[in-house]
Amino acid sequence: MIRFDPTLLKLVDAAAKRRGISRSAWLQFTVSRALEQGEG
Repeated sequence: MIRFDPTLLKLVDAAAKRRGISRSAWLQFTVSRALEQGEG
């Protein structure tokens, strides 16, 4: 389980909504992209 600050969670939800995907899908996409770019 991951906990997010409520303000950050609202931003995540807004970003997911803009892409038309779920919060979980957006998080997976974003983490994958960050790792591909050498972050982490």
